[in-house]
Amino acid sequence: MIAYLGLGSNLPSRHQHLRRGIAFFQDAADVEVLRQSSIIETQPYGLKNQPKFLNCVLEIQTSCTPQQLLALCMDAEAFEHRERTQHWGPRTLDCDILLFGGETIHTPTLHIPHPDLQNRMFVLTSLQELCPQHMHPEQHKTIETLYEELRMKQTAAIILAAGKGTRMKSDKPKVVFPLAGKPLIQWVIDTALQVDCSEIVCVVGYKKEVVIDTVLPDERIDFVEQIEQNGTGHAVMVTRDAMADFEGTVFILCGDVPLLTAATLERMREHHLATGAQCTVLTTIMDDPLRYGRILRNEAGNVQGIVEFKDATEAQKEIKEINTGIYCFDAASLFDALDSVNNSNNQKEYYLTDTLEILNNKGKLVTSVVLDDMVEASGINSQEQLKQLEEHYLARMKK
Repeated sequence: MIAYLGLGSNLPSRHQHLRRGIAFFQDAADVEVLRQSSIIETQPYGLKNQPKFLNCVLEIQTSCTPQQLLALCMDAEAFEHRERTQHWGPRTLDCDILLFGGETIHTPTLHIPHPDLQNRMFVLTSLQELCPQHMHPEQHKTIETLYEELRMKQTAAIILAAGKGTRMKSDKPKVVFPLAGKPLIQWVIDTALQVDCSEIVCVVGYKKEVVIDTVLPDERIDFVEQIEQNGTGHAVMVTRDAMADFEGTVFILCGDVPLLTAATLERMREHHLATGAQCTVLTTIMDDPLRYGRILRNEAGNVQGIVEFKDATEAQKEIKEINTGIYCFDAASLFDALDSVNNSNNQKEYYLTDTLEILNNKGKLVTSVVLDDMVEASGINSQEQLKQLEEHYLARMKK
């Protein structure tokens, strides 16, 4: 029988633990290791406050029964002095039967296929490498299909919250100011959670401890420090390591834009996935566009780029469609484009907006969703603006 085993380790000497685990099965009677997937480093599944895992999958041929193979997996773990501590806790070695031919088994001690396999990207990534056409016996879909579906379904958010907010005229970080009793950044996080973001990375800087302590604890939230504020592109660049294992759709949100709704993000994501775009920008039309970045469109009507007001020509300043600063990206395309962003502009900053032209130059599609209610995208720059937005919000709630 052909079976697939998942091996992982995240305790000190994890490389050695994993290598010995692989060797254990190579030396085991009644087991022939046919192939091994690449070893990948992944974020812990379930509990984030622990070291990263090294994982791989073995394709084996075996004459063992599933129960015998399970016993062999437990022997491999015991050989590495595995301690069964908390659920999803640290492991010297973790051995799981992912698939056993086309069998389905559910007993108190054995579940085949492995539970929730279809929702674990790190497992599907390795299985996709070894057996993309293998049929999941319960989902009735190939591994390749499950991988692509999960990749499309996974959503994360990067929230930009590193700035001081000088015009707030306060020593407090701007994003911790409350609107209707809730900190601005918590409004944004709650909206991201409403659209099922599995990972939320908050970019913090000024008085980072104050910001971190303000946010309600949630295992899906991580914090990354931007030591120097060198532009929005740089703010996203510093999240690269935190987002290294993520594949799917990522929102770029602003920590001082509290009233953006989940419905708007859902609309952006649906449009983004339906069109196959690599980036979708939330725009709006203003009679008086002030100093917002202007949307540049190509002959096909799609977004060609965004020019910041301070870098715009007089003709470009006449454009009424503006950038709200809210984006939806394919994660891989985002970080690939960031590799080409430089600071050759008047402000010597790394602009996130430059990624749109870079994607266009690579033949990638950049689209937009137009926001009707500008209040949703209203940012806070002063305590007076905060008061006005809070009054607007409370007035709406009374209707």
